[in-house]
Amino acid sequence: MIEVSINITSVYEENGLPSDLFAFKFLSIAEAKQLPDFLEKDELFLAFINNKTVDSKYESINQSDLGNGSQRVAVKDGIWKSYVNLAIGDGAPTRKKFLDMIGYVAAHELLHQILYRNSHTSFHPTTYEDVGKNLNTSGDGIKRSQYHKDSNYRATARRILPHHRYRILKAYYRLKRG
Repeated sequence: MIEVSINITSVYEENGLPSDLFAFKFLSIAEAKQLPDFLEKDELFLAFINNKTVDSKYESINQSDLGNGSQRVAVKDGIWKSYVNLAIGDGAPTRKKFLDMIGYVAAHELLHQILYRNSHTSFHPTTYEDVGKNLNTSGDGIKRSQYHKDSNYRATARRILPHHRYRILKAYYRLKRG
Protein backbone atom coordinates (compact mmCIF):
# COMPACT_ATOMS: atom_id res chain seq x y z
CA MET A 1 0.00 0.00 0.00
CA ILE A 2 2.96 2.31 0.51
CA GLU A 3 3.74 2.09 -3.21
CA VAL A 4 0.11 2.92 -4.04
CA SER A 5 0.26 5.97 -1.74
CA ILE A 6 3.46 7.07 -3.49
CA ASN A 7 1.69 6.73 -6.86
CA ILE A 8 -1.28 8.77 -5.58
CA THR A 9 1.03 11.50 -4.30
CA SER A 10 2.95 11.57 -7.59
CA VAL A 11 -0.25 12.25 -9.56
CA TYR A 12 -0.93 15.32 -7.44
CA GLU A 13 2.73 16.47 -7.42
CA GLU A 14 2.84 16.25 -11.23
CA ASN A 15 0.05 18.83 -11.15
CA GLY A 16 2.06 21.23 -8.99
CA LEU A 17 0.34 20.35 -5.73
CA PRO A 18 2.22 20.04 -2.42
CA SER A 19 3.81 16.71 -1.54
CA ASP A 20 2.21 16.89 1.91
CA LEU A 21 -1.31 17.18 0.51
CA PHE A 22 -2.07 13.72 1.91
CA ALA A 23 -1.02 12.07 5.15
CA PHE A 24 -1.88 8.42 4.58
CA LYS A 25 -2.91 6.19 7.43
CA PHE A 26 -3.33 2.49 6.74
CA LEU A 27 -5.92 0.69 8.79
CA SER A 28 -6.84 -2.91 9.28
CA ILE A 29 -10.39 -3.89 8.38
CA ALA A 30 -11.24 -4.03 12.09
CA GLU A 31 -9.81 -0.54 12.69
CA ALA A 32 -11.62 0.89 9.68
CA LYS A 33 -14.92 -0.55 10.87
CA GLN A 34 -14.43 1.27 14.19
CA LEU A 35 -14.29 4.65 12.48
CA PRO A 36 -17.19 6.96 13.24
CA ASP A 37 -19.90 7.12 10.60
CA PHE A 38 -18.81 10.64 9.78
CA LEU A 39 -15.16 11.52 9.37
CA GLU A 40 -13.55 14.83 10.25
CA LYS A 41 -13.57 17.64 7.68
CA ASP A 42 -9.92 17.09 6.77
CA GLU A 43 -10.20 13.30 6.41
CA LEU A 44 -10.84 11.27 3.30
CA PHE A 45 -11.49 7.55 3.21
CA LEU A 46 -10.99 4.81 0.66
CA ALA A 47 -11.27 1.10 1.25
CA PHE A 48 -9.27 -1.22 -0.97
CA ILE A 49 -11.29 -4.32 -1.76
CA ASN A 50 -10.61 -7.31 -3.97
CA ASN A 51 -13.92 -8.28 -5.49
CA LYS A 52 -13.39 -10.28 -8.68
CA THR A 53 -17.01 -9.95 -9.78
CA VAL A 54 -19.17 -6.87 -9.70
CA ASP A 55 -22.19 -7.91 -7.64
CA SER A 56 -25.03 -6.35 -5.69
CA LYS A 57 -22.71 -5.64 -2.76
CA TYR A 58 -20.24 -3.67 -4.85
CA GLU A 59 -22.01 -2.47 -7.95
CA SER A 60 -19.04 -0.86 -9.65
CA ILE A 61 -15.31 -1.28 -9.90
CA ASN A 62 -14.71 1.82 -7.76
CA GLN A 63 -16.70 4.69 -6.33
CA SER A 64 -16.83 7.55 -3.89
CA ASP A 65 -20.27 7.68 -2.33
CA LEU A 66 -20.24 11.20 -1.02
CA GLY A 67 -22.85 10.93 1.69
CA ASN A 68 -24.46 14.21 2.70
CA GLY A 69 -22.75 17.57 2.46
CA SER A 70 -19.27 17.80 3.91
CA GLN A 71 -19.59 14.61 5.94
CA ARG A 72 -18.23 11.31 4.68
CA VAL A 73 -19.97 8.04 5.34
CA ALA A 74 -17.20 5.47 5.70
CA VAL A 75 -19.23 2.27 6.07
CA LYS A 76 -22.94 1.71 5.60
CA ASP A 77 -24.68 -1.61 6.21
CA GLY A 78 -21.33 -3.39 6.29
CA ILE A 79 -20.40 -2.17 2.81
CA TRP A 80 -17.58 0.29 2.15
CA LYS A 81 -19.10 3.36 0.53
CA SER A 82 -15.87 4.67 -1.00
CA TYR A 83 -13.52 2.10 -2.41
CA VAL A 84 -11.11 1.01 -5.10
CA ASN A 85 -11.39 -2.56 -6.27
CA LEU A 86 -7.95 -4.14 -6.64
CA ALA A 87 -9.43 -6.40 -9.33
CA ILE A 88 -9.08 -3.47 -11.76
CA GLY A 89 -5.39 -4.23 -11.88
CA ASP A 90 -5.94 -7.82 -13.00
CA GLY A 91 -4.22 -8.40 -16.28
CA ALA A 92 -1.53 -5.78 -15.69
CA PRO A 93 1.66 -7.20 -17.19
CA THR A 94 3.87 -6.19 -14.25
CA ARG A 95 3.54 -5.46 -10.55
CA LYS A 96 4.71 -1.88 -11.19
CA LYS A 97 1.93 -1.30 -13.74
CA PHE A 98 -0.61 -2.92 -11.40
CA LEU A 99 0.37 -0.58 -8.55
CA ASP A 100 0.44 2.41 -10.89
CA MET A 101 -3.11 1.67 -12.10
CA ILE A 102 -4.41 1.22 -8.54
CA GLY A 103 -2.74 4.51 -7.54
CA TYR A 104 -4.26 6.29 -10.54
CA VAL A 105 -7.79 5.07 -9.75
CA ALA A 106 -7.35 5.92 -6.05
CA ALA A 107 -6.16 9.43 -7.00
CA HIS A 108 -9.29 9.77 -9.16
CA GLU A 109 -11.58 8.73 -6.29
CA LEU A 110 -9.81 11.05 -3.84
CA LEU A 111 -10.26 13.90 -6.32
CA HIS A 112 -14.03 13.31 -6.21
CA GLN A 113 -13.95 13.54 -2.42
CA ILE A 114 -11.76 16.65 -2.27
CA LEU A 115 -13.85 18.49 -4.83
CA TYR A 116 -17.13 17.52 -3.21
CA ARG A 117 -16.03 18.60 0.25
CA ASN A 118 -14.76 21.93 -1.01
CA SER A 119 -17.58 22.88 -3.30
CA HIS A 120 -19.70 25.79 -2.12
CA THR A 121 -21.55 26.31 -5.37
CA SER A 122 -23.98 24.35 -7.48
CA PHE A 123 -20.95 22.64 -9.09
CA HIS A 124 -21.33 18.93 -8.50
CA PRO A 125 -17.86 17.44 -8.85
CA THR A 126 -19.01 13.83 -8.73
CA THR A 127 -20.01 14.21 -12.35
CA TYR A 128 -17.18 13.55 -14.72
CA GLU A 129 -15.53 16.22 -16.80
CA ASP A 130 -14.86 14.48 -20.07
CA VAL A 131 -13.25 17.51 -21.70
CA GLY A 132 -10.32 15.62 -23.07
CA LYS A 133 -8.51 13.22 -20.81
CA ASN A 134 -7.96 14.31 -17.21
CA LEU A 135 -8.02 12.83 -13.72
CA ASN A 136 -11.77 13.45 -13.46
CA THR A 137 -12.56 11.66 -16.74
CA SER A 138 -14.83 8.64 -16.35
CA GLY A 139 -12.82 5.44 -16.22
CA ASP A 140 -14.43 4.22 -19.41
CA GLY A 141 -12.60 7.02 -21.21
CA ILE A 142 -9.12 5.85 -20.21
CA LYS A 143 -7.50 3.08 -22.25
CA ARG A 144 -5.25 1.15 -19.89
CA SER A 145 -3.00 -0.25 -22.57
CA GLN A 146 -2.36 3.22 -23.99
CA TYR A 147 -1.95 4.67 -20.47
CA HIS A 148 1.03 2.38 -19.87
CA LYS A 149 2.60 2.65 -23.34
CA ASP A 150 2.30 6.33 -24.21
CA SER A 151 3.84 8.85 -21.79
CA ASN A 152 1.92 11.79 -23.32
CA TYR A 153 -1.39 9.95 -22.98
CA ARG A 154 -0.50 9.02 -19.40
CA ALA A 155 0.38 12.62 -18.50
CA THR A 156 -2.87 13.87 -20.00
CA ALA A 157 -4.92 11.24 -18.14
CA ARG A 158 -3.26 12.29 -14.85
CA ARG A 159 -3.87 16.02 -15.46
CA ILE A 160 -5.94 17.90 -12.89
CA LEU A 161 -8.03 20.64 -14.49
CA PRO A 162 -7.11 24.19 -13.42
CA HIS A 163 -10.41 24.87 -11.63
CA HIS A 164 -10.03 21.59 -9.72
CA ARG A 165 -6.44 22.44 -8.81
CA TYR A 166 -7.65 25.81 -7.51
CA ARG A 167 -10.22 24.13 -5.23
CA ILE A 168 -7.61 21.68 -3.93
CA LEU A 169 -5.13 24.45 -3.13
CA LYS A 170 -7.81 26.59 -1.52
CA ALA A 171 -8.76 23.73 0.81
CA TYR A 172 -5.10 22.87 1.47
CA TYR A 173 -4.16 26.39 2.55
CA ARG A 174 -7.33 26.79 4.59
CA LEU A 175 -6.48 23.63 6.54
CA LYS A 176 -2.82 24.65 6.95
CA ARG A 177 -3.88 27.94 8.55
CA GLY A 178 -5.96 25.94 10.99
